[in-house]
Amino acid sequence: MKSATSEINEVVVSDEGKEYRITNATVEAAPERARAYLDAVIKWAQEFATHLAPLLDTPREDEYHEQYGVRFSRLLADAHLPEGIWFPTEEGFTEGHLERMVDRIESWANGDLADFDRLYYRLDEDFDLDPTYILFGVPVRQLSVEDQRRLRRLGRAVGSGG
Repeated sequence: MKSATSEINEVVVSDEGKEYRITNATVEAAPERARAYLDAVIKWAQEFATHLAPLLDTPREDEYHEQYGVRFSRLLADAHLPEGIWFPTEEGFTEGHLERMVDRIESWANGDLADFDRLYYRLDEDFDLDPTYILFGVPVRQLSVEDQRRLRRLGRAVGSGG
């Protein structure tokens, strides 16, 4: 993988005070991180549809609330993903989407994706995913709006090779 930009060395701080260092290695790891996260998203949608959704709006709704946290925590641990990461519960993200997204993320990490905003929008709005975690390894819900904007600016620079 070629270097997407010269030298990346950014620090963002979560709302809890945890520092995340964003470097070239962080960007280069994005396709692998994306694959693990997106695989887990697909598994979670299946788990939710099969085991949890049928319990909603039934006399067993208390069981839903008990199982949700346990099953979700187990999924995160099995996939080596951090607590606090954003996950959609709707089905809709497929293996085909996964392969296309990973390809686009690889292009981004290589500095060959000029339309970063479209990639970010697809991840965030179209699929309700956590783009800052996928691209930079930082769960979006832990960042201030300003740090989210900083990472988007950095993402544009990486995607354009600059």
